[in-house]
Amino acid sequence: NAGLKGEGIVYEGFPYKRGFWYVANAGGGGNGKYSGGGGGGNHGPGGWAGKELETCSPPNNYGGGGRHIPPGFFTNEGSARNRLFMGGGGGTSTHNSDSSRFATAGGNGGGIVILITDTLQSSSGNTISSSGSSVTDTATAGGGGGGAGGMVILDVNKYLGDIHIAVSGGNGGHTNSPEKTGPGGFGGAGFIWFSGNKLPGNVTIDTTNGKSGIWIQSGTHYGAITSSQISGDILGNLILPISGTLFNYLEDKVIFCGTEFTDTLPASPPKGGTGEYTFLWEQSADKINWDTAYGIYNQMNYIPTDDPDTIFFRRIVRSGVISDTSNITTVIHLLPISNNAIEGGGIICENQDPDAIIQGSLPLSGGTGYYEYMWEILTPEGYVPATGINNHLNYTPQPLSENTTYRRMVKSENCHSYSNEVEFEVKRYPRIIESPISDTINTGDSIRFYVLATGSDPLNYQWMHDNLMIDMATDTSFVINGAIANNTGYYYCIIENDCGSISSDSAYLLVIPDIPGQIPVVQTTKPVIYPNPASKRIFIDHASPGENLITVYNVSGIIIKTVRNTSSVDLEDMAAGVYYLKIEYPEQSFVYIRPLIVIP
Repeated sequence: NAGLKGEGIVYEGFPYKRGFWYVANAGGGGNGKYSGGGGGGNHGPGGWAGKELETCSPPNNYGGGGRHIPPGFFTNEGSARNRLFMGGGGGTSTHNSDSSRFATAGGNGGGIVILITDTLQSSSGNTISSSGSSVTDTATAGGGGGGAGGMVILDVNKYLGDIHIAVSGGNGGHTNSPEKTGPGGFGGAGFIWFSGNKLPGNVTIDTTNGKSGIWIQSGTHYGAITSSQISGDILGNLILPISGTLFNYLEDKVIFCGTEFTDTLPASPPKGGTGEYTFLWEQSADKINWDTAYGIYNQMNYIPTDDPDTIFFRRIVRSGVISDTSNITTVIHLLPISNNAIEGGGIICENQDPDAIIQGSLPLSGGTGYYEYMWEILTPEGYVPATGINNHLNYTPQPLSENTTYRRMVKSENCHSYSNEVEFEVKRYPRIIESPISDTINTGDSIRFYVLATGSDPLNYQWMHDNLMIDMATDTSFVINGAIANNTGYYYCIIENDCGSISSDSAYLLVIPDIPGQIPVVQTTKPVIYPNPASKRIFIDHASPGENLITVYNVSGIIIKTVRNTSSVDLEDMAAGVYYLKIEYPEQSFVYIRPLIVIP
């Protein structure tokens, strides 16, 4: 009545396939009724599993774990050199299908991953995993043990991008029966062996042991151990024993753009053999007939000196009795892209549709004859792709609001070319910042109207009076000296530049004419008339109480209206314009004259 052990590093005819005691790194099987299966081991040991059924007397712990493999077995030297170990499988329990008491199988141990490469590159944080499998099903008998982590072997010169390497142990299985039964033991972690002194910072690792299972009813491990002082590990300075091949590899195709070769052909450094190598580079025009390559042909790396459009190369590497001929690399020589000249730009107004930027008078040449385009715009951070349709031969910019510089990148296979720059100088429309202000002055006074505007130079100014052009009024201000009644009216300024024109708001100037001679005048601080200007009614704060006579004259001295003994005058029947109020106080022999402005 014993569960099966997990598989480990034992010879095929081993007779004791059941029972709790480990055999090397194999996880033990559960002994007794429903003991859990032990976890498999590698560098980290497998965890002992949980006890047999709680109704047994006493419930002993017969769920043995797989043994760990000591560090002395991970070496390039001595009698144990160059050994690699798969992770041990987890053991399982006994079960009784007639009573619906089912065990779960142990988890598989992790395998062996060997990577031999000059550069190991990740595009999005890839994981290289040789972790042991976890037991995910739940048992009603005993739980299976987790599989141990395997090994990852890395003979790598450069690591690019974020890379994660995992040799973690698997988790033991849970149980969920009315009585306590043994959960599965955890799987031990594996081993990472790499060339070089240490792994770079962009390579992260997981060498943790797994977790033992639980009896779900109480959340306890019921005898399964939960940790070990020994887990997985790593080791550097790997020397990979290779025979029969020298890993002599060339890139399949190399496209060179220029007038002469300057870089060596991409080729892997050889591995294996005696460690000492000789090289012979050969070239061919048809892949059939091969000759010794021109130039320096007996080094690991080679720079072509022949200059046809297409030529083929291979490299023969010898080390001891091994001779290894590489794959064939195709070298294609392209002429640089020329005539990448563009025309356009110039002066435009803001938010105006610019004319297209076009290819110059000579057509593009060089490369393969097939071209890809990318139009770019200059920003404070440098050139970035332009907005809109930016991948055609010509480019039409979108409306611009500021000076903008463009260029074009042309690509043909490995050939790249940047054009000259063209700039659009963006002129700004005139804008009014401050308009002239309305005012009222007396005949003979002076006044200066101002306007403040922005926009691209040159800005031209023209002052207007009642929609008529004022001669010689072409500055940012306009002065009236010795004003007369005819100067009354609306004043505004038209500002224009190459992009357009704009008019300021109008200012109304009222020039109060001289008081007609037939109206007697008395100078005093009273009365006060308000509001003034007014549209419907004015109010009068009289100089003194008593009778009063109010007469309204127009500027010609004609009486418009007369009212008596009042402190207000209705204006709704009067047209807009300038009037005078004559206010008489008969009892005091006082007469007052005040101007009155009636507005619409």
